[in-house]
Amino acid sequence: MDVVILAAGMGTRLGVNFNNIPKVLLKFRGKSIIEHTLELLSKKGIKNIYFVVGYEKQKVIDFVESVKNKYNINPKFIHQNYPKGVPHAISLFPDDLSDPFFMMVGDTILDAFPSLASVPSIYVKETEEVLHRGIFEVENGKVKNCFYNRGELKSKGLIDTGLMVLSRKIISYAKSFDYKEEMPFMDLIKYMVDNGEEFNLIKLESDIKHITRLEDLEG
Repeated sequence: MDVVILAAGMGTRLGVNFNNIPKVLLKFRGKSIIEHTLELLSKKGIKNIYFVVGYEKQKVIDFVESVKNKYNINPKFIHQNYPKGVPHAISLFPDDLSDPFFMMVGDTILDAFPSLASVPSIYVKETEEVLHRGIFEVENGKVKNCFYNRGELKSKGLIDTGLMVLSRKIISYAKSFDYKEEMPFMDLIKYMVDNGEEFNLIKLESDIKHITRLEDLEG
């Protein structure tokens, strides 16, 4: 199964200028964030990895090229020249991706890589930290509804971990929007569900850490 890593972000939420270093190249426990992911993928025997690059993209490309032999990967790069969100990035994906494929955000530290589902599935965590997170409502193990929580949900819920197995159908759906402004990923998933597409929800068993605050880098 091919893997797509979203690695185009600037890391503006960290609130610190890191001298034009892309977020995925920031250090966590002595190694860049993205290298932790490449280690796990290498152990799973995954070779075909696509990197969505944008901000300071040449630095990401140069780093990946420098470690590709170490981790025995075949890297390819998808250029997102404008920061218009994940759906816009998906609209740029090549049509020859494996079907399904695995997609993950690049600012994630995992203790262990999850087992890969064979059908479209979204990995979630149940938590009380739900503000400004993607929230999923479930029915019979599948996505019933989803939304970006700006304060509507106060109690615990199932949050998006940024890990998912997707069908290539999502590329066609993503291409149907004009992206005059940034589009939240949850809007794309809801649009697909409303049009009859199904996504399983799988609770992630391993620990996961999203690097969204400066203190997250301290390990």
